[in-house]
Amino acid sequence: MTSPRIVLITGSGSGIGFAAATRFARAGDTVVAGVRDLATADALREVLGPSGGGHEIVELDVSGPHVEQVVADAIERHGRVDVLVNNAARSYNGALEDVSVDDLRRSVEINYLGTARATRAVLPAMRAAGGGRIIAVSSVNGVRGLAFNDAYAASKFAIEGLFESLAPVVAMFGIHVTLLEPGPVKTTFLSKPSAHMAGPSAPYAPLYEAFDSMRASAFEQSGLSAEAVADVLHEISTLESPPLRAQDSDFARAMVADKLVDVDGSAVMRITRLFRRALTTEPS
Repeated sequence: MTSPRIVLITGSGSGIGFAAATRFARAGDTVVAGVRDLATADALREVLGPSGGGHEIVELDVSGPHVEQVVADAIERHGRVDVLVNNAARSYNGALEDVSVDDLRRSVEINYLGTARATRAVLPAMRAAGGGRIIAVSSVNGVRGLAFNDAYAASKFAIEGLFESLAPVVAMFGIHVTLLEPGPVKTTFLSKPSAHMAGPSAPYAPLYEAFDSMRASAFEQSGLSAEAVADVLHEISTLESPPLRAQDSDFARAMVADKLVDVDGSAVMRITRLFRRALTTEPS
Protein backbone atom coordinates (compact mmCIF):
# COMPACT_ATOMS: atom_id res chain seq x y z
CA MET A 1 0.00 0.00 0.00
CA THR A 2 1.06 3.58 -0.65
CA SER A 3 2.34 5.31 2.49
CA PRO A 4 0.78 6.95 4.39
CA ARG A 5 -2.27 4.72 4.25
CA ILE A 6 -5.77 6.20 4.19
CA VAL A 7 -7.72 4.68 7.09
CA LEU A 8 -11.46 5.24 7.51
CA ILE A 9 -12.80 4.43 10.98
CA THR A 10 -16.49 4.52 11.90
CA GLY A 11 -17.67 5.22 15.44
CA SER A 12 -14.55 7.24 16.32
CA GLY A 13 -16.17 9.49 18.90
CA SER A 14 -15.36 7.33 21.92
CA GLY A 15 -14.19 3.96 23.16
CA ILE A 16 -12.47 1.59 20.74
CA GLY A 17 -13.05 3.90 17.77
CA PHE A 18 -11.41 6.85 19.50
CA ALA A 19 -8.47 4.72 20.57
CA ALA A 20 -8.14 3.28 17.06
CA ALA A 21 -8.12 6.74 15.44
CA THR A 22 -5.38 7.74 17.88
CA ARG A 23 -3.36 4.55 17.28
CA PHE A 24 -3.48 4.67 13.49
CA ALA A 25 -2.63 8.37 13.43
CA ARG A 26 0.33 7.79 15.76
CA ALA A 27 1.55 5.08 13.37
CA GLY A 28 1.68 7.60 10.53
CA ASP A 29 -1.56 6.70 8.75
CA THR A 30 -3.93 9.39 7.49
CA VAL A 31 -7.13 8.93 9.48
CA VAL A 32 -10.65 9.75 8.33
CA ALA A 33 -12.56 9.53 11.62
CA GLY A 34 -16.31 9.12 11.34
CA VAL A 35 -18.41 10.39 14.26
CA ARG A 36 -22.17 10.51 14.68
CA ASP A 37 -22.18 14.08 16.01
CA LEU A 38 -19.42 16.57 15.18
CA ALA A 39 -20.40 18.64 18.21
CA THR A 40 -19.06 15.88 20.48
CA ALA A 41 -15.70 15.50 18.70
CA ASP A 42 -13.61 18.03 20.66
CA ALA A 43 -11.45 15.36 22.30
CA LEU A 44 -10.85 13.74 18.92
CA ARG A 45 -9.87 17.10 17.45
CA GLU A 46 -7.28 17.53 20.17
CA VAL A 47 -5.74 14.20 19.20
CA LEU A 48 -5.92 14.44 15.41
CA GLY A 49 -5.76 18.18 14.86
CA PRO A 50 -2.16 18.90 15.85
CA SER A 51 -0.78 15.82 14.10
CA GLY A 52 -0.51 17.56 10.74
CA GLY A 53 -0.98 14.31 8.88
CA GLY A 54 -4.00 15.38 6.86
CA HIS A 55 -6.43 13.70 9.26
CA GLU A 56 -10.05 14.69 9.16
CA ILE A 57 -13.20 14.18 11.20
CA VAL A 58 -16.40 13.61 9.25
CA GLU A 59 -19.99 13.34 10.33
CA LEU A 60 -21.02 9.74 9.79
CA ASP A 61 -24.14 8.15 11.25
CA VAL A 62 -23.95 4.61 9.89
CA SER A 63 -27.70 4.19 10.39
CA GLY A 64 -28.43 7.25 8.25
CA PRO A 65 -28.99 7.67 4.52
CA HIS A 66 -25.60 9.18 3.68
CA VAL A 67 -23.12 6.38 4.44
CA GLU A 68 -22.27 5.75 0.80
CA GLN A 69 -21.87 9.46 0.05
CA VAL A 70 -19.56 10.02 3.02
CA VAL A 71 -17.36 7.12 1.89
CA ALA A 72 -17.41 8.33 -1.73
CA ASP A 73 -16.41 11.83 -0.64
CA ALA A 74 -13.50 10.48 1.41
CA ILE A 75 -12.28 8.48 -1.58
CA GLU A 76 -12.57 11.53 -3.82
CA ARG A 77 -10.61 13.72 -1.40
CA HIS A 78 -7.86 11.21 -0.65
CA GLY A 79 -7.86 9.17 -3.84
CA ARG A 80 -8.52 5.87 -2.07
CA VAL A 81 -9.29 4.12 1.20
CA ASP A 82 -6.69 1.50 2.11
CA VAL A 83 -8.18 0.34 5.40
CA LEU A 84 -11.77 0.44 6.63
CA VAL A 85 -12.41 -0.21 10.32
CA ASN A 86 -16.11 -0.84 10.97
CA ASN A 87 -16.40 0.03 14.64
CA ALA A 88 -19.67 1.95 15.03
CA ALA A 89 -22.11 -0.03 17.16
CA ARG A 90 -24.68 0.26 19.90
CA SER A 91 -25.66 -2.17 22.64
CA TYR A 92 -29.24 -2.94 23.64
CA ASN A 93 -29.32 -4.96 26.85
CA GLY A 94 -32.26 -6.98 28.04
CA ALA A 95 -34.27 -10.11 27.44
CA LEU A 96 -36.22 -10.25 24.22
CA GLU A 97 -39.48 -9.41 25.99
CA ASP A 98 -37.94 -6.26 27.45
CA VAL A 99 -36.35 -4.97 24.24
CA SER A 100 -38.70 -2.97 22.03
CA VAL A 101 -39.16 -3.74 18.36
CA ASP A 102 -37.67 -0.30 17.66
CA ASP A 103 -34.54 -1.26 19.61
CA LEU A 104 -34.30 -4.54 17.70
CA ARG A 105 -34.53 -2.59 14.47
CA ARG A 106 -31.95 -0.02 15.56
CA SER A 107 -29.53 -2.75 16.56
CA VAL A 108 -29.71 -4.19 13.05
CA GLU A 109 -29.54 -0.78 11.38
CA ILE A 110 -26.48 0.40 13.30
CA ASN A 111 -24.51 -2.75 14.07
CA TYR A 112 -25.19 -4.83 10.97
CA LEU A 113 -26.46 -2.62 8.14
CA GLY A 114 -24.03 0.16 9.04
CA THR A 115 -21.14 -2.28 8.66
CA ALA A 116 -22.57 -3.77 5.49
CA ARG A 117 -23.16 -0.39 3.84
CA ALA A 118 -19.73 1.04 4.66
CA THR A 119 -18.06 -2.17 3.48
CA ARG A 120 -20.11 -2.21 0.29
CA ALA A 121 -19.17 1.40 -0.38
CA VAL A 122 -15.38 0.87 -0.24
CA LEU A 123 -15.27 -2.35 -2.26
CA PRO A 124 -15.33 -0.87 -5.81
CA ALA A 125 -12.34 1.39 -5.11
CA MET A 126 -10.43 -1.39 -3.38
CA ARG A 127 -11.07 -3.76 -6.27
CA ALA A 128 -9.85 -1.12 -8.70
CA ALA A 129 -6.72 -0.62 -6.57
CA GLY A 130 -6.10 -4.35 -6.40
CA GLY A 131 -6.26 -4.60 -2.63
CA GLY A 132 -7.39 -3.28 0.71
CA ARG A 133 -8.14 -4.20 4.31
CA ILE A 134 -11.60 -4.25 5.88
CA ILE A 135 -11.95 -4.98 9.60
CA ALA A 136 -15.21 -5.30 11.49
CA VAL A 137 -15.21 -4.97 15.26
CA SER A 138 -17.46 -7.90 16.05
CA SER A 139 -17.56 -9.45 19.53
CA VAL A 140 -17.38 -12.77 21.28
CA ASN A 141 -21.15 -12.18 21.26
CA GLY A 142 -20.95 -12.55 17.51
CA VAL A 143 -19.94 -16.19 17.97
CA ARG A 144 -21.81 -17.18 21.09
CA GLY A 145 -24.89 -15.49 22.48
CA LEU A 146 -24.85 -14.37 26.09
CA ALA A 147 -27.83 -13.89 28.37
CA PHE A 148 -29.69 -10.59 27.98
CA ASN A 149 -27.67 -9.63 24.89
CA ASP A 150 -30.36 -10.90 22.52
CA ALA A 151 -30.53 -7.91 20.15
CA TYR A 152 -26.81 -7.15 20.24
CA ALA A 153 -25.71 -10.76 19.70
CA ALA A 154 -28.13 -11.19 16.80
CA SER A 155 -26.69 -8.15 14.99
CA LYS A 156 -23.12 -9.32 15.58
CA PHE A 157 -23.96 -12.85 14.39
CA ALA A 158 -25.19 -11.18 11.18
CA ILE A 159 -21.84 -9.43 10.70
CA GLU A 160 -20.02 -12.72 11.18
CA GLY A 161 -22.12 -14.37 8.48
CA LEU A 162 -21.63 -11.42 6.15
CA PHE A 163 -17.85 -11.45 6.45
CA GLU A 164 -17.52 -15.23 6.31
CA SER A 165 -19.42 -15.20 3.00
CA LEU A 166 -17.58 -12.16 1.68
CA ALA A 167 -14.03 -13.19 2.60
CA PRO A 168 -13.20 -15.85 0.00
CA VAL A 169 -14.80 -13.83 -2.80
CA VAL A 170 -13.03 -10.50 -2.24
CA ALA A 171 -9.77 -12.33 -1.54
CA MET A 172 -9.70 -12.97 -5.28
CA PHE A 173 -9.23 -9.23 -5.73
CA GLY A 174 -6.52 -8.87 -3.08
CA ILE A 175 -8.91 -7.57 -0.42
CA HIS A 176 -8.64 -9.01 3.09
CA VAL A 177 -11.53 -8.93 5.55
CA THR A 178 -11.18 -9.70 9.25
CA LEU A 179 -13.59 -10.07 12.14
CA LEU A 180 -12.07 -8.89 15.42
CA GLU A 181 -13.94 -10.52 18.29
CA PRO A 182 -13.10 -8.64 21.51
CA GLY A 183 -13.91 -9.98 24.92
CA PRO A 184 -14.78 -7.54 27.73
CA VAL A 185 -13.52 -4.03 27.03
CA LYS A 186 -13.38 -1.38 29.72
CA THR A 187 -15.35 1.39 28.03
CA THR A 188 -18.72 3.00 28.72
CA PHE A 189 -20.23 0.98 25.85
CA LEU A 190 -21.61 -1.77 28.10
CA SER A 191 -21.71 0.19 31.35
CA LYS A 192 -25.49 0.30 31.72
CA PRO A 193 -26.86 -2.47 33.93
CA SER A 194 -29.29 -4.89 32.34
CA ALA A 195 -31.55 -4.37 35.35
CA HIS A 196 -32.57 -0.94 34.06
CA MET A 197 -34.68 -2.78 31.49
CA ALA A 198 -37.04 -4.19 34.12
CA GLY A 199 -39.08 -2.97 37.07
CA PRO A 200 -38.56 -4.47 40.53
CA SER A 201 -41.48 -6.86 40.12
CA ALA A 202 -40.63 -7.95 36.61
CA PRO A 203 -40.05 -11.70 36.16
CA TYR A 204 -36.49 -11.17 34.92
CA ALA A 205 -35.38 -8.75 37.67
CA PRO A 206 -33.53 -11.32 39.85
CA LEU A 207 -31.82 -12.75 36.78
CA TYR A 208 -30.73 -9.30 35.63
CA GLU A 209 -29.18 -8.64 39.02
CA ALA A 210 -27.28 -11.93 38.98
CA PHE A 211 -26.13 -11.42 35.39
CA ASP A 212 -24.88 -7.88 36.03
CA SER A 213 -22.85 -9.13 38.98
CA MET A 214 -21.27 -11.85 36.84
CA ARG A 215 -20.59 -9.41 34.03
CA ALA A 216 -18.96 -6.88 36.34
CA SER A 217 -16.66 -9.61 37.62
CA ALA A 218 -15.69 -10.64 34.08
CA PHE A 219 -14.91 -7.05 33.11
CA GLU A 220 -12.85 -6.55 36.27
CA GLN A 221 -10.83 -9.74 35.83
CA SER A 222 -10.50 -10.02 32.05
CA GLY A 223 -11.44 -6.67 30.52
CA LEU A 224 -8.94 -4.91 28.26
CA SER A 225 -8.58 -1.21 27.69
CA ALA A 226 -9.79 0.36 24.45
CA GLU A 227 -6.17 1.19 23.70
CA ALA A 228 -5.17 -2.48 23.91
CA VAL A 229 -7.92 -3.39 21.43
CA ALA A 230 -6.78 -0.56 19.16
CA ASP A 231 -3.28 -2.05 19.16
CA VAL A 232 -4.75 -5.36 17.94
CA LEU A 233 -6.71 -3.57 15.22
CA HIS A 234 -3.57 -1.84 13.99
CA GLU A 235 -1.58 -5.07 14.05
CA ILE A 236 -4.24 -6.85 11.98
CA SER A 237 -4.15 -4.05 9.42
CA THR A 238 -0.41 -4.53 8.89
CA LEU A 239 -0.36 -8.31 8.45
CA GLU A 240 0.45 -9.57 4.97
CA SER A 241 -2.19 -12.29 5.28
CA PRO A 242 -4.56 -11.33 8.10
CA PRO A 243 -6.91 -14.02 9.43
CA LEU A 244 -10.63 -13.99 8.81
CA ARG A 245 -11.25 -14.25 12.55
CA ALA A 246 -9.13 -12.80 15.36
CA GLN A 247 -9.55 -12.26 19.10
CA ASP A 248 -7.98 -9.68 21.38
CA SER A 249 -7.09 -11.82 24.42
CA ASP A 250 -6.72 -15.34 25.75
CA PHE A 251 -10.10 -14.89 27.45
CA ALA A 252 -11.80 -14.08 24.14
CA ARG A 253 -9.99 -16.91 22.33
CA ALA A 254 -11.18 -19.39 24.96
CA MET A 255 -14.78 -18.21 24.62
CA VAL A 256 -14.66 -18.47 20.83
CA ALA A 257 -12.84 -21.81 20.89
CA ASP A 258 -15.53 -23.16 23.18
CA LYS A 259 -18.01 -22.54 20.37
CA LEU A 260 -15.90 -22.97 17.25
CA VAL A 261 -13.34 -25.51 16.18
CA ASP A 262 -12.11 -23.28 13.36
CA VAL A 263 -10.92 -20.51 15.69
CA ASP A 264 -9.10 -18.33 13.14
CA GLY A 265 -11.36 -18.94 10.12
CA SER A 266 -8.80 -20.96 8.14
CA ALA A 267 -11.36 -23.57 7.09
CA VAL A 268 -13.63 -20.86 5.69
CA MET A 269 -10.76 -19.32 3.74
CA ARG A 270 -9.77 -22.66 2.15
CA ILE A 271 -12.66 -22.17 -0.24
CA THR A 272 -10.58 -19.42 -1.87
CA ARG A 273 -8.35 -22.11 -3.37
CA LEU A 274 -11.42 -23.73 -4.89
CA PHE A 275 -12.33 -20.43 -6.55
CA ARG A 276 -8.80 -20.01 -7.88
CA ARG A 277 -8.82 -23.55 -9.26
CA ALA A 278 -12.18 -22.99 -10.95
CA LEU A 279 -10.99 -19.74 -12.53
CA THR A 280 -7.64 -21.06 -13.74
CA THR A 281 -8.61 -24.53 -14.94
CA GLU A 282 -8.81 -24.79 -18.71
CA PRO A 283 -12.10 -26.22 -20.01
CA SER A 284 -11.70 -29.76 -21.29
